[in-house]
Amino acid sequence: MRIPVLVCALLLCVVSMTYAEWSGADGDQYISSFTPINQAVYATSAAAGPAGQLYAAWVQRWYSGGYHYEILFSKSTDGGQVWSGTSADQQISASLGAGVYNLGIFGARRTDIAVDSQNRIFVVWPEEIDGNVEIIMVMSTDGGTSWIHSDIDYPISFIGSVETANNPVIIADNNDNIHAIWNQTSTAGSAEIHYSKSTDNGATWSGTSADKYISFPDGNPGSMPAIAVDNSNNLHVVWRENNDGAGWTIHYGVSTDGGITFSSESADSVISSVYAGTIEYPRVAVYSPNDIHVVCANADNVEYVGTTDGGATWNNNTVYVGTGYDFYTPDIAVTSEGNLIALLDEEAPGTDDRQIYASYSLDGGLTWSVEVDPVTNNDGNTSDRAYIPDIVVTDGDTLHVVYLTNYPSSSNSYQEVGYSRSDTLATEGGGEPGCDYTIGDVNGSNTYNGLDITYGVSYFKGGTAPTFECDCPPHGVWFVSGDVNGSCSYNGLDITYGVTYFKGGATPVPCPACPPTN
Repeated sequence: MRIPVLVCALLLCVVSMTYAEWSGADGDQYISSFTPINQAVYATSAAAGPAGQLYAAWVQRWYSGGYHYEILFSKSTDGGQVWSGTSADQQISASLGAGVYNLGIFGARRTDIAVDSQNRIFVVWPEEIDGNVEIIMVMSTDGGTSWIHSDIDYPISFIGSVETANNPVIIADNNDNIHAIWNQTSTAGSAEIHYSKSTDNGATWSGTSADKYISFPDGNPGSMPAIAVDNSNNLHVVWRENNDGAGWTIHYGVSTDGGITFSSESADSVISSVYAGTIEYPRVAVYSPNDIHVVCANADNVEYVGTTDGGATWNNNTVYVGTGYDFYTPDIAVTSEGNLIALLDEEAPGTDDRQIYASYSLDGGLTWSVEVDPVTNNDGNTSDRAYIPDIVVTDGDTLHVVYLTNYPSSSNSYQEVGYSRSDTLATEGGGEPGCDYTIGDVNGSNTYNGLDITYGVSYFKGGTAPTFECDCPPHGVWFVSGDVNGSCSYNGLDITYGVTYFKGGATPVPCPACPPTN
């Protein structure tokens, strides 16, 4: 069932909300192959491709003369109905004798996955190389069928360092540059947030030649970073940091120049209250350059930190007060309407079953739904648990979550990767913004032809801008008619796509969030 946003806004005024069920609440849907008892999966991550493809990666543990850890992959090309990983394991990490850096379930988010506008897939994780733990990357240019660097470890961190790297996250920006960050210990004993970038589709990385840290080096340990990119290509980074032993806070940095510099390099920017408990795994989602939203776990509670004025002021409140079982890994996402979804992994009320729930905010994080929405199945069995959710939003505001779950016959081992889907906050019509234009028409002729290619080349060399702009949430105001590759941006890749089209290539496709009304 789809709920119109206007109705949702009215429901926010009452004590609790009722939402459409998630598919996983009726029963687990596995996207991995069954792992025998005493073996396990950890550290799920998910991403969506430019045409709505869904991709997931995780850590797999095997026992063969000792425990061994590798990275596995699963994909769906039909919106989550069928996943490749259910029929057979697909390992994408190199089997070189050194397993993936492992901290068990408490290692939480140790893998991450990103996809660019050309459907290139990137997966990162920490792994030991010659006694040091580095950040390793593999990539696929064919939708996950084959993987580059799956035969040998390919570090994107500086192997000249002896410090341990962990908790990597990765993202593709609107120009298909790839950005990775992680926390890494220093020789002084503290930890900083490190950064590496690729501007050539993953072929080379800036972080391999020297360490670059983007957190202010004040001696306080920073860890568990997260990153998001907005429609203006600004990079937003958050992490947790212990402030001189006085408590834990969320720190923030932004790059407005594609990762060359970050505001957090020169000074601390503390955006949260000081929490007495240990903060776990802050996550960030952005709606626009001004709307930035963060959740984190603080002992039994899930906390929220957000801004709607570009960071001039930050709102702190609590999403959910726990029932006595510590949260570890909440997550957050934002829809095309600016609605927020926070995921919680917590004991089910009145039971000792740890499941995943969703809480919603329809007013930019100021208030959150009192009644949480079950995302996963709770069958009453004390061994049926779910952990470490990762959420993805696809066109039409469809929500997709992957997570770890116990196989029904297991008592305390996480042996499957589960999947749940919902159209809870989707709007009728897929978010039609009412942009009246002809795709590809940047010179105002009402047609798309070779003259538009010439006009675009001239524009990118400093010439006259396209004749039409449209406000397309959450991407903002931009030249929608110039986007012919469906990337929700207008850049040189659209010129290349157009040239190929006129030579017999693929048909132009608009940004799914703002298709033309004509």
